[in-house]
Amino acid sequence: MLTILEMARTLCHRRAPHSLRAILILMTVATAGCSINEYGLVEHERYLGEGHVTLAVSAFGIHLDTRDVNPSLTMGRYQAVHVFPDRCADLTDVAALETGALFRRVHQQISISHVYGLQIMAGPGESSLTLGMREHARLLSVDQSTTMRRSIIMNPSEPVGTKLDFDGRCLK
Repeated sequence: MLTILEMARTLCHRRAPHSLRAILILMTVATAGCSINEYGLVEHERYLGEGHVTLAVSAFGIHLDTRDVNPSLTMGRYQAVHVFPDRCADLTDVAALETGALFRRVHQQISISHVYGLQIMAGPGESSLTLGMREHARLLSVDQSTTMRRSIIMNPSEPVGTKLDFDGRCLK
């Protein structure tokens, strides 16, 4: 860590180009913390509501998210809110599932993420590179032969107040 501070002093005193300053800032953010899914330097909260389970994830530094359809690597700030139904015809108690099992066995009804920094996302649904700020919202897509009813009321900054009225299959 001392070498980064020495490099910062050198860059600031010698009037280094802006690109070198940007690299220094990015390196500082990258060394602030690392996390993979809900493990590491990450804030991970689970809220049980009427008819749903809400997961809120917040990470700063380097965050690798492998649970979603499109895995992503983020350097900066990553925030996401995922809403799952808790009543499924095929599962008796969704709320009791571990987080990893929840993502593997139950369809997310809605997922909203905020990224500040650099994000690389690659998967069958989307491939993208983000530099700056990005807000991404995704609803569960259903094919034309599926019949379901759902109503979702949520504020991503207050996930505890989320409401979900759901009638459909949950298993993948």
